[in-house]
Amino acid sequence: MTVQIRRLDAARAGEVLTLQRAAYVSEARLYHDPELP
Repeated sequence: MTVQIRRLDAARAGEVLTLQRAAYVSEARLYHDPELP
């Protein structure tokens, strides 16, 4: 597996935001705060 870190371009911003929000679902539920990142 190869990992590459690059600058985020506008075309991928929505995908990354979706992934970020999905990663915090369990914490948001735990703290009853849907506005976590």
